[in-house]
Amino acid sequence: EAPPQIENTDLNINKQDICGPQEVSFFTNFTATGITYKWELTKGGVSIPLNNAETDATDPVNLDEGSYEIKLIISNACGDSEEAKNFDITAAPIADAGQDLVICLNDNPIALNGTPTNGQWSGPGVSSNNFDPAVAGVGIHTITYLVGTANCSGSDTKTIEVKPVPEIDFTIAPEF
Repeated sequence: EAPPQIENTDLNINKQDICGPQEVSFFTNFTATGITYKWELTKGGVSIPLNNAETDATDPVNLDEGSYEIKLIISNACGDSEEAKNFDITAAPIADAGQDLVICLNDNPIALNGTPTNGQWSGPGVSSNNFDPAVAGVGIHTITYLVGTANCSGSDTKTIEVKPVPEIDFTIAPEF
């Protein structure tokens, strides 16, 4: 009997485009009678302990940003076969929507600026990265600033209070 032969496609990570920190687990589709599994995870050459490292799937482990290598060693009575994959975890961008605002209903639309630039604004009264108090209406509105990609994003919110325009209502009472 020959040692088991595994291929890179037999070694799987439960996330793609990993954004961290993140819980990640590893699994293989390789199965055969009489084999044993051993998973080894390293970051910069330093070993990171894994639970269930001797099964076909590990328990999730929390990983910070950085470059990692996951190795799977499969053994039977005739020997070992191993395969490794490298993967990176990138830090989620930190969004900053800026200070809360108080404006008047009759103010002109205001440009919304967040950090980092090139994010997307959403919420009542928001259109093309502008806030229009006349569209939002009187009240307290929460708007959201989102940066990054669908797989790795960060967001922040701010409130904009739209105050009503004062109305004058009076009568002149006749003198008696």
